[in-house]
Amino acid sequence: MSKLSLFCNLFKPASLDTILLKRKDGKFVTLQAMMHIAPAEFYQHVNTNIKSFLYTHPNGKVFLEGVYNIEGDLESKEQIQQILSGSLFLEKDVELKDLYQAFAKFLGWDMQSTENYLKGIPDDVLVKADISSQEFVRLYNAQKTDKVEQGSDPKGNKLAKILADFLDKKDAKITQKDLEEIVQNKDNFSSRIVKPIIKKGLKTAIASAQANQDILKELSIRDPLLSSIIIDTRNNRLIDMIEQADTNIFVTYGAAHLYCGDFSLINALKSRGYELISVGKYRL
Repeated sequence: MSKLSLFCNLFKPASLDTILLKRKDGKFVTLQAMMHIAPAEFYQHVNTNIKSFLYTHPNGKVFLEGVYNIEGDLESKEQIQQILSGSLFLEKDVELKDLYQAFAKFLGWDMQSTENYLKGIPDDVLVKADISSQEFVRLYNAQKTDKVEQGSDPKGNKLAKILADFLDKKDAKITQKDLEEIVQNKDNFSSRIVKPIIKKGLKTAIASAQANQDILKELSIRDPLLSSIIIDTRNNRLIDMIEQADTNIFVTYGAAHLYCGDFSLINALKSRGYELISVGKYRL
């Protein structure tokens, strides 16, 4: 992504879209763009969309994003935590959900949870449409081995490498104490200045995704291997599950999955004969 493109995206309106596609045989797929943290009203909006879908399609299924743990497999759960904490500069005891929760409270937003966007939705229509933590770790380790054997890429993002080296030297990792202080200081003067800047940054990330500019790769400072797994591998799995399903589908997946990567959901479905019917926009 060029600096000019990123600058232009600062001024683009950001929306979390509800995209309806239809195949010639009459099968419908709805793609609902999601964010891990967002205004509470957005999750109410998604909940209404799901209920409307199930009313129109009583036999429909709701496909959910979320790398899941196989019962009893504590080792993979711990390994994926190590991978993410190393890539995102988190202390080992800080999980992604801790980060999301702290920033949601700081911004006065909500964190995505089954208690908000899936409230009142029957369990029997919900489907885990993602990869397991065990598979995530296996794929990550395999790609890491391949990269070592092939040698490091002499090109790459120089700025990212410089920043990564700087943070390593400073040992600047986010701790639970840091997150507690973020929440405790959410109403002081400096926080009131920072809040709109963070919100604008999140909106710019959404606008960049909608322009098919994968900001995730730019943000994968320490470990670019994660980008291909987080977007393309999981999108592949989701598309396979959609194709195998014999009913209409409502998908809740992060906004970047819809537009970005080598296997974006919208383009993948279009290549399989789905036609775009409508786009509903929830303005952020």
